[in-house]
Amino acid sequence: MRLAVFIFLLLTTSCREIIYVDEVEKISGYQINGSVTNQSGTPLPNVNVLLYYDEEKISNSPVDTAVAVVTDTNQIITVQVFSVGNILVRTLFSDKMRIGPVPRFSWDGLNDKGAEVASGFYLIRYKIDTMLVKESPLVIEGKLSARTDSDGRFVIPNENLPVGKTYDKYFQNTFQGVYLIGSSVVLELVSGNSVKTGRVYLKKDVITKVNVTM
Repeated sequence: MRLAVFIFLLLTTSCREIIYVDEVEKISGYQINGSVTNQSGTPLPNVNVLLYYDEEKISNSPVDTAVAVVTDTNQIITVQVFSVGNILVRTLFSDKMRIGPVPRFSWDGLNDKGAEVASGFYLIRYKIDTMLVKESPLVIEGKLSARTDSDGRFVIPNENLPVGKTYDKYFQNTFQGVYLIGSSVVLELVSGNSVKTGRVYLKKDVITKVNVTM
C-alpha cells in the first residue's frame, strides 16, 4: 500500500510546472553589489572602491539658516557628527562658550579615531545642554566606501547612497549653493597601480549589480 501511495505522489508532483524565480533582488532604498576580476576572470581581493556622487545645484540661497545661541555661560555646547544611521562619528566640540551665536563648524571627514569615513550623508548636530537646537546636513565623497573580499565582491549599502538628499555645500567655509544628490554615482576602483573609473545608474528598491574587469 505504501509503495502505491509513493508512486501516486511521484506521478502527481512530477507533472507540476517549474516556477522560475526572477534574479532581481528587491530591497528598500539603494544598494550596489559588485564583482571584480582580472582579464583571466580570476576574482581580485582587496580592491579599494571609492565613491563619488552626481550633484545638481538647485538654489543659490542657503536652506540651513538656523542659529544656535548661547544665553548662559554655564551651558555646555556639544557639536557632534552623526551618520544617517544615528551613529556617532565624531565629537567636534563639547565645552562652555561665551554668550552669543554658536559658530558654524566644519568637518574634515575624520572620525574620532582619526580615520577617514566612507562617502555618505552626515549630520552635524548642535546641542545646548541636552537640547538639540540645530542640525546641519553635509556630504562626504571620494572616500573609501568598500573593499573586495576574497571572492572579489563588494557591497555599497543604502546609507552610502543618499539619492535625493539636499544640503548646503561649503568650500573653505564659503557657501557654494544648495545641491541635490542624483541617481547615478561614479566608482573608482584601485588595485595597486591599476585604476578603473565608471558611472553606475541606480534604481530605487533594486540591487544594482556591477561586474568590473581590471
